[in-house]
Amino acid sequence: MLSTGVSPVGPTYKANIIEDEELSMHKLTATRETVPRHLGGYAILDDLRNQVGEIIQFPAAALYVGVTKSRRISDGTEIVREMQIHEVHKVLKCHVEYLDVKDSLHIENGDDFRFYISDSQAALSSRKSVYDKLMHLKLDCEKSESSNEKVQVFGGIIFCCRGRGSSFYGEHSTDSSPFVDNFPRVTFVGTYCSAEIARGDFGYLYDLSNEEDNSVHCNVHSYSAIYLVMSYRSPIQKSSRILSSGVKDCSGSGVVKLQD
Repeated sequence: MLSTGVSPVGPTYKANIIEDEELSMHKLTATRETVPRHLGGYAILDDLRNQVGEIIQFPAAALYVGVTKSRRISDGTEIVREMQIHEVHKVLKCHVEYLDVKDSLHIENGDDFRFYISDSQAALSSRKSVYDKLMHLKLDCEKSESSNEKVQVFGGIIFCCRGRGSSFYGEHSTDSSPFVDNFPRVTFVGTYCSAEIARGDFGYLYDLSNEEDNSVHCNVHSYSAIYLVMSYRSPIQKSSRILSSGVKDCSGSGVVKLQD
């Protein structure tokens, strides 16, 4: 499960890459449909501010580009298929001619991208979705007590962006509460990290598709919290009873043994 802490801002741009073999990097420039000219680094940010105003506080506040990549992939066989992949890259520095973007070698000419900013309200909204899912899991565990198969959660792990926390939310323990509130007696551990990895169909969290019909795969995230919940199912052992003939009946197991 994933809680994202970024929101998209501004229009969609198309990447124009300047390859720098000496520095082993791709310098990001851009175009967009309604702007006839090529946009360098300063021009991109000026155009973005004209669209959305002063909410863009770069470099004082983190800024990201979310790149949608169309790639041909193979699963190791001869079958090759197209896949839409969305990855978030941090903007490191703005130059007059280009933007310096983290892991820029993974961005290619023609890739569509939008800018993203950190957003505590988006984080709270997606964290609530995680909370609700864990609450339903808790109810399933409680209901399983009366069924033939018991469901039990035995541990949880959270990988949380180091930018989140009390300074981000204005209060403590916000990201840990979905698990701790629902499973207070279960071991729960976590760590702060950077560039969180979670493969899955999370495009709906980035305003790329809806949750029911999602064709965009997302692998690398920023300002996110990733929850791993560990559970298992086990058959509930029914008590055995002694038959009048002296035979032990292990009800529910389908096994009948002679009593010693």
